[in-house]
Amino acid sequence: MKFLATSASAYFPRLQLVSCGGQWEIGYQQNLYEVWLNIGQVGSPSEASSLNCGSSPSLHALVLDHVLGRLLEFKEAELTGELVSQLFPQPTVKPLDQCPVWQELLKWP
Repeated sequence: MKFLATSASAYFPRLQLVSCGGQWEIGYQQNLYEVWLNIGQVGSPSEASSLNCGSSPSLHALVLDHVLGRLLEFKEAELTGELVSQLFPQPTVKPLDQCPVWQELLKWP
């Protein structure tokens, strides 16, 4: 599956990527202190996965790189919200770089 950058929206003011088939979107949302990477179906009020990337731009880039790399392995028609949730589990500790599950997924030292 491939993604294209689109113009920022009110929901994703920093970055928004939409799959070429128009079914999936990925984007950054910022709250007061942290940035979240949200993955979901276009127009859906809830995300299939919402990942706390903390405040470090290098962590934002690393997580986005991992997410895109995994999603590129699938055809758009194969992807479901349940599969996305399995691929990108909710961290047990936030931000992600402090979570043992994500340290293993991203192979951090």
